[in-house]
Parts: sequence; C-alpha cells; structure tokens
Amino acid sequence: MIGAVREPGRYPIRSRMGVVEAVSLAGGFTALANRDATLLTRRIEGELRTFSIPVDRISSGQEPDVTVRAGDILHVPERLF
Repeated sequence: MIGAVREPGRYPIRSRMGVVEAVSLAGGFTALANRDATLLTRRIEGELRTFSIPVDRISSGQEPDVTVRAGDILHVPERLF
C-alpha cells in the first residue's frame, strides 16, 4: 500500500480481503487522500494492468468491493485542490 494512507507499507493478505479492508489495515486514508482515485495494479496474463477503484462508492454500498490478491499494489493518490 503506497500513497496517501496513514501507514504505507506491505501487509499480509487475508482470504477474501477487499480494497476497503486493505486501506483500513494501512491505518486508513490521510486527509489529503483522493479516495475515489485509488489505483490497483495487478499482473494479468504476464502484463501489469491498473484499475481505478471507487472506494467511497464501495463504502456506501453503491459498488461491490474488489478482492485484493497476492502481488497487487494499491496506490492512493493525493487530491488536487
């Protein structure tokens, strides 16, 4: 987990852990986090692909959470004012 979270670093993945839980393990978002621009980078068929994850929409029940897999990288960028 990198970027605008309170405790960036590597975290063990639990079975069926979603992006929201992963952010929580990293201490949650900082005040400057762009929550709905959270990026997940994953290797698919040998190629790195990056997806935008709308964490606020997931937290409010508007979208399903995304399961985190071993080797995934989560990046929370900062908001631009």
